[in-house]
Amino acid sequence: MVELSLFRLAKENMKRRVFRTLMVVMTVGLATGTLFTATMLLRGVETGIRQGAGSLGADLLVVPMGSEIDTQAILSGESKTMLMGAVTTTTFLKQDVVSQMTKIYGIADATPQLYLSTWEEGACCKMANIQIIGFDPKTDFIVKSLLENKVTSPISADEIILGNNLMSPLAEGEKVSPWPIYGYPFSVVGRLKKTSTGLDWAVLIPLDGIDSMIREAPKYAPPEAAARLKAINPGYISSVLVKINPLVTTPQEMKIRIKMEVPDVMVISTAETVTTLTQQLYTTLKGLLFSALALWVMSILVVGAIFSMIINERRREIGLLRAIGATSVSVFKLIMYESSILTGFGGAIGVALGAGVVYFFNSMIRSVMKMPYVWPNAGEIGILILICLAAGVVAGVLGALYPAVRSSTMEPLNAIRLGE
Repeated sequence: MVELSLFRLAKENMKRRVFRTLMVVMTVGLATGTLFTATMLLRGVETGIRQGAGSLGADLLVVPMGSEIDTQAILSGESKTMLMGAVTTTTFLKQDVVSQMTKIYGIADATPQLYLSTWEEGACCKMANIQIIGFDPKTDFIVKSLLENKVTSPISADEIILGNNLMSPLAEGEKVSPWPIYGYPFSVVGRLKKTSTGLDWAVLIPLDGIDSMIREAPKYAPPEAAARLKAINPGYISSVLVKINPLVTTPQEMKIRIKMEVPDVMVISTAETVTTLTQQLYTTLKGLLFSALALWVMSILVVGAIFSMIINERRREIGLLRAIGATSVSVFKLIMYESSILTGFGGAIGVALGAGVVYFFNSMIRSVMKMPYVWPNAGEIGILILICLAAGVVAGVLGALYPAVRSSTMEPLNAIRLGE
């Protein structure tokens, strides 16, 4: 009963001092919200990088010397060279480089890809700025592992696979047609699993199908779009994705070997890119994490200052409580109850606001940071919420600790006399 009475008294005291109550709630909410946002971004981008590297499915990426394509661009879908207007024949490799690379000792698989994008909505395709990836179904070791539905027969030149965000699921053996790309009529036979990378907005077309699309561009595509397509010569590719045999070589050794065997190429390691991106991520978010820590410390100071003011104003009330039998422990608990309730509530508001920021602006965040973002799983989110709520309550406990001790040690008569 005593605990319940203290709890009710704490609530009444908070209602009487609305402005100071809101000050505590807002300060703690800002600190915990910033902390939750920073940790969610950190975990989400880190997960996105690793999932994206896994969906890439290759140890090395081989691109033409001077190309702007890199694994970060492929993971985020932001590469300038993926836009039609920026591509020239000097940024391509001849497709026969693939057979040259498969002869290199230590390479287990090698498959070519070509990166384009659609032009404008209505001018060529159903949607604007959709990533087009040309691939070779015969040598591919990436796309087939990402398929959501089972494709019952080999993919032909006029069949395509869509990213997870571009259409609803397909049944086994189902086809959707026509699906025009630059006017050329393709049929959809597959849908990729969710990757939370640029692949979710990609259209995958066999390289033979892209050659047909380019060849038939004057017949199907608008004149300007046809002219852009004609600038791409059949038989050229943007990159070669390589999987090594880990029993006989390492990515670092294979990078050197490929450069010796194949002239005028750059070789990019997926593992090195993941490490680099993770370092960039921590550098980018370090300021936000420091801000969250600074706000947390500030919230402790604000709580301490506000409760010190409250104690000074409530000396008479505390003295009367002691005079009618309340123990020093009960007075201490009363202050700590008030602090815990306020900071817990502020922490909950901060977490909710932080989650809202990440949820509603994650696309903008992905665009600004040029990195893939994947929501952490429910377990991780739950742990982050508990940590942030605990951080808010701890800030309240630490901030109110000295005022609570001071109030509990007041002599009843002195407190009544000084509070008059």
